[in-house]
Amino acid sequence: MLKKSFSTLALLTSLIASTTLPSQAATPSAPTTMIGYQTQKLTWKTCNDNFQCSTLMVPIDYSNLPLGSFKIGVLRYLANIQKGRLGSLVINPGGPGASGIEYAMAAEYIFSPDILDRYDIVGFDPRGVSKSAPIHCLTDKETDASYSADTKPDNAAELKAYLAQAKSYVAKCQAKTPNILHYSTTNAARDMDVLRAALGDSKLNYVGKSYGTYLGTLYAKLFPRNVGRVVLDGAIDPNATSRDQNMIQAIGFDRALNAFIADCLLRRDCPLNSSSGAQILNASYSANTKSSAIKSAVATPKQIAAAANQIISLFKSTAIKPLTSKSNRAVTESLVVLGTASALYDNTSGWPQLRVALREAKLGNGTTFLNLADQYS
Repeated sequence: MLKKSFSTLALLTSLIASTTLPSQAATPSAPTTMIGYQTQKLTWKTCNDNFQCSTLMVPIDYSNLPLGSFKIGVLRYLANIQKGRLGSLVINPGGPGASGIEYAMAAEYIFSPDILDRYDIVGFDPRGVSKSAPIHCLTDKETDASYSADTKPDNAAELKAYLAQAKSYVAKCQAKTPNILHYSTTNAARDMDVLRAALGDSKLNYVGKSYGTYLGTLYAKLFPRNVGRVVLDGAIDPNATSRDQNMIQAIGFDRALNAFIADCLLRRDCPLNSSSGAQILNASYSANTKSSAIKSAVATPKQIAAAANQIISLFKSTAIKPLTSKSNRAVTESLVVLGTASALYDNTSGWPQLRVALREAKLGNGTTFLNLADQYS
């Protein structure tokens, strides 16, 4: 129903998935052999109250060890019952580009007491991310401009500008990031085996989500004899092309959008109108209405489609006239789409924020959309 008209989310998802996060090569004071890397002793220090932090050294290039090393940031939450400990559980939240360290800091909320009792929860930032030789490309100002730029070229001139921006982005990444060709999922998987060995585990126990499932799959392919207990949540088909993966994610966004709309239309504070796709937002909404009580039984497919068209009309209108924001940043179509995508991931906190964002957009205010986009990026 929305696959064609909602292709903006698909395109934007593709750009996000292929964008690397901020970079810097670590000093090459590290082992000179693979045995040296695998037998290195991690020095743990208490950090963030209940956690321990350390730094793992890995080769920049596994086929050319003299090139030097990267420093990989590692954090662990020790098993509550050390005598009954079953080993380490290495985790990755996805991305690519998400911080495994930040994810591990939420271990007590993510894993059950049974898991926390028996496993050290270990998170690491893959090479290129945050505390692990992060990739540097743009300044903060340039990053804001990049996310605001038109990601859906509609004519030859816009396509030319889009390609020029992409080439400029790549050139800046190359200029600011030494050894950038050695940032890859395959090398990140190799880094995990160095981490496994440094942790003293004979097998890698692993939990990966989204992109993290691809990382785990590559690890299993490279080191089949070192695989322990593995959970892959939201698995990515490792044989799928980039186009196939983007299409799968776009379909997922379509379904999430429909679910959001179906829920919204049953609430008194929903700023969408279920009867007409002509208007952008529900003009009959009263700003004084604070109740979210259910106002009807079930939203029909026709009503969902009408409301979806209103959101798509909002996208189109912001391509012509961006929304304003409290920070004075123009909230363009790309940022509105990105903010929508961000909110669709979480029905508990994201959906209420999206209702607020849509309501504000009626008044030309894009502040909440901008906040959602910044959270995602």
